[in-house]
Parts: sequence; C-alpha cells; structure tokens
Amino acid sequence: MQISDFYIRQVAFEVRFEPAYRLWDVSGVLFEQMNRIWPNTGDGKIEPSHLQLKSDTVDLNLTLRSCSVRIAKPKSVVQFADQIAATLETLFLHLDVKSLGRVGTRTIFAKSYPTAQAAIAATVALGLVRPPPAPIFNHKIGLAEAQARMVWRDDSMQTQVLVKAESQAFEVSGFDEFKDVPRKSESHLLILDIDRGTIGDVERSRFRASDWLHGVQHLLNRDINRLLSPNDRQE
Repeated sequence: MQISDFYIRQVAFEVRFEPAYRLWDVSGVLFEQMNRIWPNTGDGKIEPSHLQLKSDTVDLNLTLRSCSVRIAKPKSVVQFADQIAATLETLFLHLDVKSLGRVGTRTIFAKSYPTAQAAIAATVALGLVRPPPAPIFNHKIGLAEAQARMVWRDDSMQTQVLVKAESQAFEVSGFDEFKDVPRKSESHLLILDIDRGTIGDVERSRFRASDWLHGVQHLLNRDINRLLSPNDRQE
C-alpha cells in the first residue's frame, strides 16, 4: 500500500496566540480583506470576537486566540499555501500579533473500501495493530473497530499519527420521481490522520506559513510510506 492509493480528505492549519483584543475594532475590515484572499466564501459570519468565512471547501475561523483554516479535499498540503500566508500576514498586521503559541497542521488521508470488515482488515494488515484471532473475550467474530495511535515528541515539535478504520452511515435524497425518498448510504474508510505542531512559543517575525506548509509536505512525502509498508520500517 502506498500513499498514492489515498486521497486527502482534509488539511487543517492553525496558529494560536495571546488574546488579540484589537479584533473587536477591526473585524469588519478583516472580513472584507479575507474575502478578497478567499473568494466565494460568503457563507460565513462576522461577530466582534469571531470571524468566519465559509464555502463548500474552505472554513476559516478567526477568534481572539487563534486562526484556523480547514480545506476539504485539496490536491496537496501546499495547494493553498499562498492564501494561508496572505491570511496570516493580514491578521498579524491588523491584530499586532508578536508571538505564536502554537503552529499546527493536520492532514487526513482516506482510502475507501467496500465493507467495514475490508477497512478493518486493511488497517490490521499494516502491522500497527496486532490483535489475536477470534474467538476472544467470548466474541466469536473479528474486530468491530481497529486503530493505532503514535506520538513522536522532542523539545520543539510533536507529531501525532492516528491510523484507524472508520465506517459511517448517512442518508441521501433520491433522484427524479423518488427525490423525496431518503436512501441510506455507507462509507468505509482507512483513515491516516497526521497532526504536526510546535511546542512552545514561536517568534512571529521568523515564521513563514509557506515555508512551514512546504516543510510538512516534504516530511509526508519522505516518511509516510514507511507507515504504510511494514517492510520499509527500521527496527
């Protein structure tokens, strides 16, 4: 299994900072400028302490303590790097942010399977979860869920990886003459959820969002297949 077998379900980028009370005074200006950076995000809202811009694929939230951008199904981590960089430069200017408490990027990859058991079997096959065969604990069938969580941490950075099988059931509307008849649908996925973030304060003047996102993309390209290929892991 290779990362090329997956699609990116979501990329989320977040920065945290000390309370920026100037947001109360400049929320309207920021909303207008963010709309220029992120076109077609007219479904948001504007409040004195919370600014949101939203579309089918983008969800940007700015509060007194953080700014986050979530992007659904991007082609890569860096696809919107320029817009994220412009967003931060704009808010840093208007909110007079001096330092960042945390910078983080969460990338969620997904691969579809026809059944829940197929997704669970694929998760177990990675070798990160090693359950004994059934029967066990009076259960005569195999796993109903499977996941593995790993965390790497040093003085300045933490990376958390969650690998799991995920199944969801939902209703979708019918079509044509049956459009008012709800239909049930299911999705069965192998999820690879990678959250990388800083530990401790980051000097704002030395931080470049584009460099950060390209760095995350580089690490994913370099290391992610080692998670997916047991034979490539070093003991």
